[in-house]
Amino acid sequence: MAAVLMLLAGFMEASGFGLLRIAMSESYELQFPFYGCQEKCGDLQVSYPFGIGEGCFFPGFQVICKQGTPYLAVSDFEVVEISQGEVRVKSDKFTTIACLTEPLGNGSKIEFTKDGPFTICDRSNSYTVVGCNALGKVLDVYGADTIKLECRSTCPIWGTMENGICTGIGCCQVPLPRIQNSMLIFAGSGVGEAPGLPSSNCSRAFVMEGGGYNFIVSDAWNFNGSGKFPVKLNWTIKEGHCEADGMVNQGICGVNSYCEQSKSDIINPGYLCKCLEGYEGNPYLNGSRGCHASIFCVGLVCSYSYLYWLRKKRLLVKMRAEYFRRNGGVLLQQYICSDRGIATKCVRIFSTTELEKATNNYNCCQILGCGGEGTVYKGILKDGKVVAIKKSQFMKARGKVDRIVNELVVLSQINHRNIVKLIGCCLETEIPLLVYEFISGGTLYQKLHQDRKQSVLHISWKDRLRIAIEVGEALSYLHSFASTPIFHRDVKSSNILLNEHNTAKLADFGLSRLVSIDEVRVSTAVMGTIGYLDPEYYNTGQLTEKSDVYSFGVVLLELLTGRKPVRHEETRDYSSLVMHFQSHVGSHNIFEILDERIVGENYIEEMRVAAEIACKCLNGIGALRPTMKTVVKELASIASES
Repeated sequence: MAAVLMLLAGFMEASGFGLLRIAMSESYELQFPFYGCQEKCGDLQVSYPFGIGEGCFFPGFQVICKQGTPYLAVSDFEVVEISQGEVRVKSDKFTTIACLTEPLGNGSKIEFTKDGPFTICDRSNSYTVVGCNALGKVLDVYGADTIKLECRSTCPIWGTMENGICTGIGCCQVPLPRIQNSMLIFAGSGVGEAPGLPSSNCSRAFVMEGGGYNFIVSDAWNFNGSGKFPVKLNWTIKEGHCEADGMVNQGICGVNSYCEQSKSDIINPGYLCKCLEGYEGNPYLNGSRGCHASIFCVGLVCSYSYLYWLRKKRLLVKMRAEYFRRNGGVLLQQYICSDRGIATKCVRIFSTTELEKATNNYNCCQILGCGGEGTVYKGILKDGKVVAIKKSQFMKARGKVDRIVNELVVLSQINHRNIVKLIGCCLETEIPLLVYEFISGGTLYQKLHQDRKQSVLHISWKDRLRIAIEVGEALSYLHSFASTPIFHRDVKSSNILLNEHNTAKLADFGLSRLVSIDEVRVSTAVMGTIGYLDPEYYNTGQLTEKSDVYSFGVVLLELLTGRKPVRHEETRDYSSLVMHFQSHVGSHNIFEILDERIVGENYIEEMRVAAEIACKCLNGIGALRPTMKTVVKELASIASES
């Protein structure tokens, strides 16, 4: 490299660039705010606005070096890496442990100074709860202690837990929501959704950077992992400001730089400094270490840079091709465009670049919803079509990819007005991305439960009855009319999407099973959602279409009562909606638990008949439950009589 630089300097002088050479040599002296600032602590490179020692850092960015280990002075978090706008840290303050003898409210409070430079990065971090019969919560301390998310983990009596799978069985993991400056995380043990299931003596909840923890089954009972996980923080400059045009420096940005407003902190926004185009260096400094003109591309330097870029591009193309092959891209293309696939058109294969552009590089402002399986983004394709893009969380286990591919295969065969349409997929990523039609109205769960206090979003009984019929028709189609019968396996109100007219669309076929016509039941590992799970299927592992009928019965109860399948009362006691409903049926006072928002609509008789249908669907013996075809017929008769 030294020889290359000497060659470059000689070429520049011979070519009339002598003045530039002199200017470069004169400006390459050490240039910190104060001369002699410590630049490294251990292996960490520290550059302004961060700094070690008095006069070497911008207010709020002090790094303390303790025996070769760097820490943020403002929070005492260990610093692992510093980059533009982000810092990776470690601390046991991001972890909380709760045991059976401790109250649920015990937790870990993660707090920064309210006007400080750091916020918790929601794009890169996730929230994980490990344990059996465990509940974890995240609260926004500066949002009137509002609950931002909950994560529940249960352990069945017999094993369905798998190493590397963190979707609610022994371990649950969800993307971290946007938190401003301070949050409270805590876990509870023995307070899960099913009181009859085993509980860990202690449960653990923690915030960490995505992919930082790989679940091991033994951790559900005895967590042996470290209490410190890597977490990403955002940082911005909070003093001074950017002008309206975003290009004028009014803060600490150096020469040949501009400031750009940051979107990482909505409540107390700041900015980052960036070098002007054609310049490189530290935009917070002046002189040689500040933004200086890039070296001209000449001779060997130019060739080396080009070859490096070309090699990197080839590796990226090769990696995407390998993911495409590993995800069965060639076979899937043949399958979903053959006679076995949907009749109207082939499922579209998207490139990673197309979907990155559609979502503004998966900007957090595009998020439609988050769950244990991953995040759904709103996207706008090049032709202006609005879509929903499902991006699953990273998992090392192959099972996650198999579920995504399974959903792709299942949906490629379905064409029904009450089932969400699959538009396409992207197979060039480690975990495939699925692209669906965009449904604007949210989920049935949100309309019934989260928006309960907003009367403007109230769903009338007639709409609820119609939604039940539409979901029933979708399930009946899957069981009876599809070319190959399909068992959904995860029917629940959060998997029922509503458009602006409250028309229902059944979604999320990741757990679905294709079943040959001569198969009555299939043996599978038990999967589904507590509160909706068929007890017969849970106890035997034998999956039938009647398992979907049971889950539909629970959804029908939600529509009738406006209550969640599992309720958490002030006593911290969990009770099943099905058991609660059946106890009222036995005492002939069913009307006491109907949703007060629809009781006054004078359709009590229709609700009574619908409750009887729900009872049939919830029969403990699957063979005695009606088919979905029969259920739809009976519900439709209620609607036709009014």
